[in-house]
Amino acid sequence: MLGFAESDFWNMEEGALALRARIEEVVDEICEEGYENILYIAIGGTWAHALQMKSIIESVSTIPFYIVNAGEFIYKNTPRLKKNSFVFMESVSGDTEEIVRAAEIVKKSGCRSFGFTDKAETPLSRLLDTCVSFEGGVFYKLFYTFFRFMHNAGDFPDYEKLCDSMKKIPSALFAAKRKFDPVAESFAKEYGNEKFIYLIGAGHTFGGVYSYAMCVLEEMQWIPTKSIEGAEFFHGTLEIIDRDVPVMIYKGEDFSRAIMERVENFLHRVTRKLFVVDLADFKPEGVDPALRAFLDPFVLQALNERISKHLEFERRHPLDIRRYYRRLKY
Repeated sequence: MLGFAESDFWNMEEGALALRARIEEVVDEICEEGYENILYIAIGGTWAHALQMKSIIESVSTIPFYIVNAGEFIYKNTPRLKKNSFVFMESVSGDTEEIVRAAEIVKKSGCRSFGFTDKAETPLSRLLDTCVSFEGGVFYKLFYTFFRFMHNAGDFPDYEKLCDSMKKIPSALFAAKRKFDPVAESFAKEYGNEKFIYLIGAGHTFGGVYSYAMCVLEEMQWIPTKSIEGAEFFHGTLEIIDRDVPVMIYKGEDFSRAIMERVENFLHRVTRKLFVVDLADFKPEGVDPALRAFLDPFVLQALNERISKHLEFERRHPLDIRRYYRRLKY
């Protein structure tokens, strides 16, 4: 597969699975101490992860869970942040400006904090009470964290079943990437030079769609786009679609599938540039049907990575080139 380092893939997947015991230890300790609410402070790509966790948690649990944008948090009062709050934060680099400034405020508040960075010894890791550093595997880390919270709260008795299912994810993702790769190549060839692309998702997929539109198509490929939540599509954006407007849609297996099928049926009638990604086609075999929908974020990320590699090649635009991000002071 184009731009795919297989040994790195397996090392990352296996390493992420191995984080379970350490993360559970931290979460169990926090639950034993007690907490009033959970604040997930995030921005950019981590905001997308927070949206995905919010969708999952709200569909399962009554835990008081709030996502807070770090760029706003540093300027406004947040009454939900209390001394007995639990704050979760993450950052690939560990030095994202808004995240670090937010972590400084959290540190002064005295509430318990935990999170992830890809590399150890970063400004964020030094500010958090506890930080697990591992490169990649974000959804393994997030699932072990937040499903453990829900399990400990008595809201998710299938935690062990889910963890057993997650052991099947590496081989399933590898197979999904190989199966989807020709489709990703076709997409890049057909749509790679479009001037604008709409992306639509819902439920557990929307955070990933939001992230792919902003952090990859815009930031890494300079393709103007807009991410749209499926339930909101019929309240404005539908009027912009015509036969020549390209649209990507993502269908998961959660409650939002019916929403996205309604969107898909409409789009087939009005545009000839519709690209549909059905995550149900790429799930691990043998997983309890009641748990399959939770795995949407893993599959969505894996498939989008293949699209990214082919866009990079077809557009002759390396994914790591930026004009402004971390290039200028702003």
